[in-house]
Order: sequence, then structure tokens, then C-alpha cells
Amino acid sequence: MVQKDHTVSPHERKIKKFLRRADIALSNSLFSSGRDRFEMSLMFSLDKKTGATSAELKMPEFHSNEIKAAIVDCRPFFLVKEDAYLPGVVNALSQVATREHAIALRDNGLKRFVGGFISNDQLVGGGFMYSGRLEMDNGAGAPGQLLSSGQITMDYIYGVALHEDDDKIARLENVSSDETIMQSVAMELAHLMHAVAVVREQIRLSAANGHLSIDVEVGAPTEWSEPGKWYKSPSAEESTS
Repeated sequence: MVQKDHTVSPHERKIKKFLRRADIALSNSLFSSGRDRFEMSLMFSLDKKTGATSAELKMPEFHSNEIKAAIVDCRPFFLVKEDAYLPGVVNALSQVATREHAIALRDNGLKRFVGGFISNDQLVGGGFMYSGRLEMDNGAGAPGQLLSSGQITMDYIYGVALHEDDDKIARLENVSSDETIMQSVAMELAHLMHAVAVVREQIRLSAANGHLSIDVEVGAPTEWSEPGKWYKSPSAEESTS
């Protein structure tokens, strides 16, 4: 058991601010109904006269105002300067943990897991959609890399939702429709919230087992952090143990 004191360290401030922000973000209307909101469905139909079959992919629909509200709630998790910046929270967790538990967190890949979602100030690793255009043709990215939902999302956040940027808007014009942009951003934010929920549950679990030098309120887990159920990552299951 770790000896606790009442001095609020920068690491404790980061963790507690992250927990507050995570609770707010996960209760946002875009995420509060769980991962069912983001599921796609494939519908098959049969023409009884000709015997021909067809398939249609039904995509979830999202409103721009809902997306913009979610961006405000999610932004602190991927901005380096914010206390709730997710990689920084993982580092803070290791600083308030027992030596043995900090080693366990390192060995089970929690930092690597989070790195699969965020790099510096960028959302990465989703790649759920591609515009069919090369990033280098649009003034971004490496040669041969397709313009993906990650770049689309960052362009929307900093080119439309929060600021107005001509270069980012020009790249968004290569996306087939506004609906595709909304779907892309929603999927990327949901991908991020999976990581946020996993880290939140790891903090709660570590606190409940007496591995931390700070007091943390332990709440009920959410379906967002069930390992292997959604957006499975090679280290997702390990990071919750």
C-alpha cells in the first residue's frame, strides 16, 4: 500500500482533471448511447422477378452541431498543452503508482496502446475512411499515402469547426460529401473515446487495488472500455489488466 499525503502534485492534478474531462466527454450525446451509434449495417435485397440481388451499406448519420460539440469535449485529450492530454496522463499515472505497478503498466503496453490513437497534437491510427486522393496532392502527408479519416478529421477540426483555414478547406473539398466528412470525424472521435475510457478504467482499477499514492473515485466501468469488443487493438486487452 502506498503512503498518501494531501499535497496536490502536478501528476495528481493531471489525473483528476482527466477523470473529470473523461466523465464529461463520455456523457456527450454523441457517445452516451454507446458504440451502437457508430455501427454500420449491410442491407441485402432480392428482386423476385429477376432474381438479382443488391447490397447497400447503411452509414450512421451525424449532425454538424453534434459533431462540433463533441470536438470541444474531446479536444483536451489530444492537445499537448492540456492537462488531460492522454499520453501525459499515462505518464502521470506511472509517477503516482508504486514502483512495481509502474513497471507492470509499462510492460502491459498502456503507453504503446495510447500511442496508437494520439501523436503530438494529432489523432492517428483510425483510418476508417479514405477519400481516394493522395495526401501529397493536397499539401499534406507522405508520398503515396491516401487522404484518410485521420487527416480529414484534423482538417475539419482546425479548418472548419474551430478555425477557418483555406488549405484545410481545400483538402476537405476532395471528400465526396459533407455526410462522409461527418461520418469520418465521428468515427475518429469515437476511436479516441475508446482509448479515453480504457485509460480511465485503468486508473480506477489501479486505485481500487491500492497501487496509487492519490485518492481516486472508483466508478462503474462503461461499455466503451470492454477490450476486444470494438476497435480492437493488439494491446487493448492487456492495457485493461
